[in-house]
Amino acid sequence: MGRLGTRLWKVLLGQACIVLFGVLAPAVAWAHAYLVKAAPAPNSILLAPPERIQLWFSEPVESQFAHIEVLGPDGKRVASGPLTVDPADGTSLVLLLKEKSKNGTCTVHWRVVSADGHPVEGNFVFSVGVVSAEPAAGKETAAGPSPLELVSRGLQWAALLTLPGLIGFWRVLARRKGSIVEPPAAAVRRVTAWTATAALATGLFRLPVETHIQGEVPFWGGAWNPAQWAALIGNSSFGAVFAGQIPLLLLLVLAAWRRNAGEGWLRPSRRGDLWLVPAFAALLPMALAGHARSGEVPALDVLLDMLHLGAAAWWIGGLAGMVVWWRAAGAAGGEWSAAVRAAGWGFAASLAILVLTGIRGVILHVPTVYSLTHTAWGKALVAKMAFVGGMAVLAVWHGLPLAGQLGEGRAARWKGRTLVAEWALGMLAVACVAVLTTSAPAETDPGPIHRIIAQKAGTAELWVEPNRAGLNRLSLELRDPSGRPLADLETVRAKVWIPDMPEMGETEVDLRPVGPGRYEASGSFLSMGGRWRIQIHGLTRNLEDVDWTADFPVGR
Repeated sequence: MGRLGTRLWKVLLGQACIVLFGVLAPAVAWAHAYLVKAAPAPNSILLAPPERIQLWFSEPVESQFAHIEVLGPDGKRVASGPLTVDPADGTSLVLLLKEKSKNGTCTVHWRVVSADGHPVEGNFVFSVGVVSAEPAAGKETAAGPSPLELVSRGLQWAALLTLPGLIGFWRVLARRKGSIVEPPAAAVRRVTAWTATAALATGLFRLPVETHIQGEVPFWGGAWNPAQWAALIGNSSFGAVFAGQIPLLLLLVLAAWRRNAGEGWLRPSRRGDLWLVPAFAALLPMALAGHARSGEVPALDVLLDMLHLGAAAWWIGGLAGMVVWWRAAGAAGGEWSAAVRAAGWGFAASLAILVLTGIRGVILHVPTVYSLTHTAWGKALVAKMAFVGGMAVLAVWHGLPLAGQLGEGRAARWKGRTLVAEWALGMLAVACVAVLTTSAPAETDPGPIHRIIAQKAGTAELWVEPNRAGLNRLSLELRDPSGRPLADLETVRAKVWIPDMPEMGETEVDLRPVGPGRYEASGSFLSMGGRWRIQIHGLTRNLEDVDWTADFPVGR
C-alpha cells in the first residue's frame, strides 16, 4: 500500500475508533421528543373534570425544561402543582390539577426541549361534559429556529468543519516536504490557532444560547447566569455534548497557539498526525446529538453520520488550507499540480463518502417528495446538495491540466480564484447544515397521502389529508379488477395502528358511504406522528372477506 493509502487508512481508522466510542457510550435521549399520547386524550369528552394531566413522549424528558399549562373554557389558567416526571416512566410528564375545571372545552399547551436543543411544543383540547363553541386558544407554537439559534449553530459548524481538514492539509504537506512549496510557518500557526479558537468560542457561546432556548429566559439576562448554566449542563443532554466537546477544543487551542506550532504542523511525524484525533473527535458529540440517533438502527446511523461529518470536514478544511497555501506561498504551475495530486485523493474520497452516507440520510428522513419541497429541512437539504454539486464541478476543474492552454501562471491564477469559490460554496453548504440541525426533519411533515392498494378482488385508492397528528379527512374508493366501483360489499370497515407500538392498540375509523364504492371519514384517528398501518376490510354479499393493507407516514 502506498503512502497516500496508508494516510487515508490512518484517518479512517481514527474516525472509526471515535465512532465506536460514541456508539458504545452510555445511551442518552437524543434527537426530537414528540408527544405520543395524553390523558385525557386529545378531543375526548369527559364526564367529570380530570385530577391530573399526563403526557407521554417519544423519549425521556427533563421536567426542569418542560412546561404544561391548562386553560379552562373561560380562557383562565387552571391552578396546578409542580410538573414532575413519572417515577415509573421517564418519558411521561405529570401535572396535578389543584382545582376542577368548568364544564366545556379545555386547552392544554405543552413544551419540551429535545436533546439537540430543539424546542418542541403543541396544543390539544379535551372537553368536560359539553364541547364549547369557541374553546380558549392555545399559545402560538414556534414556527422554526430563531435567528440567534441559526447564527450561533452556523458559526459553530463553520469552525468545527474547518479545523480537522485544515490540520489534515498541513499533515499532507508535511508528508510531501521538499516536493511542494510550503506556506510560511507563521501563517500556518495563525490560521490554525484562530480556527481552533473560533471553534472553542462558538462552542462556549452555545451555552448562553441553549440556556435562553431551553430555560426560556431572556438572552440578555438570565441566559448569562452561571447558576442557569450549571442547571443546563447537569440536567440536559446538551450538557453531555458540551462536556465532551469543550475539553477537546481547549486542548487544540493550547496546541495551536504554541510558539513553534506552525513548524510542528508542517513537520513529518507520527506525533503530528495524532492531532487529527481530537479534531475529528470534536465532531462526535454533534453526530450523537443529531437526528441519526433516533433512527431505526442508531449505531449504524451515528456511524454514517460521523463519516459524513468527517468527510465534509476533510474537504472544507482542506480547501481552507489550500487557499492559505495558494495565497501565502504564491504557488503556480507545477506546484499547483503537485498539491492537487497530494490532496485530491482526500477530496475525492470525501465526495464519495458524502454521497453514499447522504443517500442513507435521505432514505431515513425524507418519506415523500412533498416533505422535501415543503419543509425547511427539505429545502435546506436541496440547497446543500446543489452547493456540494457545485463544489464537485470546481474540484474537477482544478484537476484539469490547463497549463498548456493558458500558461502556467495564468492557469494557477484562474484556479486559485475558483479554489476560493469552491471554499465559499462549502461555507454555504455549512449554512444549510445549520438549518438542518436546528429544524425538525422532513419526515415530520410528509404531506397529504395518496395510496393505491391492489389485491386480487380489486383496488383500494386511499387519500389522507392533511395527514398530521390530530384531525384528518380520509377518502376511500374501492374498485373491482375491471375498474368499476365495488358495489356488492355488505360492510366496509377500517382500522389504523402503529406497528412498532402495539401497546397503543387499534383505532376504528368510522367510514360513511358517499357514493358507489366511495367512503369518507373525519376525526382524530391518527393521534401521533410516525409510521402507521391501515387495514380496510370488506364483506361481500357472498360472505367473502376482502382486505387491503398499507403503511404510510403521518406528520407530527
